[in-house]
Amino acid sequence: MNYGESKFFILNSNFGEKRSGIDNAALYRAMLFKRSLGIFPVIVTATYNARLNLQRRKLVETGLIDQDIKIINLYDDLQETQTEGIMRQNEMWKSNGSWRRQAISNSKNYRLFDRNSKLYVEPDEEGRVIFSTLFINMTRMRRETFDTNGFLSKVELYDPSNGKIYMEIYYRTDGTTCIYKYFECKNDKSVLTAIHLIDRIGNIEHVFESEADLLTHWIQSIIDPKEANFLIVDREAVYYQPLQKIRQDNVFKICMIHSKHYNKVLGKYNSEIYRIICEDLLKTEEDSSKPDAVVVLTNRQREDMEQQLARRSICL
Repeated sequence: MNYGESKFFILNSNFGEKRSGIDNAALYRAMLFKRSLGIFPVIVTATYNARLNLQRRKLVETGLIDQDIKIINLYDDLQETQTEGIMRQNEMWKSNGSWRRQAISNSKNYRLFDRNSKLYVEPDEEGRVIFSTLFINMTRMRRETFDTNGFLSKVELYDPSNGKIYMEIYYRTDGTTCIYKYFECKNDKSVLTAIHLIDRIGNIEHVFESEADLLTHWIQSIIDPKEANFLIVDREAVYYQPLQKIRQDNVFKICMIHSKHYNKVLGKYNSEIYRIICEDLLKTEEDSSKPDAVVVLTNRQREDMEQQLARRSICL
């Protein structure tokens, strides 16, 4: 079959140091598409992961994915993270004579001290700084996250009165601010209240109320406006709500079921996509937000869905 200029996206949440069966299935599917169909899908991830660049290179080195299959990430893209093997040495303590360094026994971590402050630094096995946490008068004030090339990626600011995050700031690799996230403390938890997307000169480009709204905006920016776009969704809990707001004739949503859909002992659905389709979707006659197809795991799932969705046009 000739797919022409159609675009294929495999939507996952993250590829961390430890991958799940769903993560591995996404990698295998991408390789299968390339080798059997001649299609080069793009694997999409939505979770912030400052070490994704390093993990992406390891996947290529171990042969789990080919170099020409892209893995892109919402935050990597907006922050313009460099994917080449650039390594900046982060040794800020050497340039400040007021800091003194103290190694932590039986650990690769170390502490930096000045008169009133303490900076707790966490490097990886190769010496890259991953995190640094600033304490002033024994109170945590700020936590910094660095990407695998040594660039400052994110700063979390803490309210000293309750110890909760009240703001996150994300940076591009040129040092300009990319994203502000604002939080309120509710029931002793930091609750997201707003997200601001910032341009290079500091202007607010977009305001979002939730992570889902930010994800919708970003997905719309990466899909092709003219060609057919096939979105293969592995993580419905992450993507289903954002995708409901994308209603274009050239966008096709294909949801995957990776587990048994119903637990008879607990009396509840295991699969989030099955619950959404067979409970929420049946409450409305609107078809614009439904998936175009669902890939089932078992014949029992197919039979059950066909019975419940007899009046809806969903390909199983």
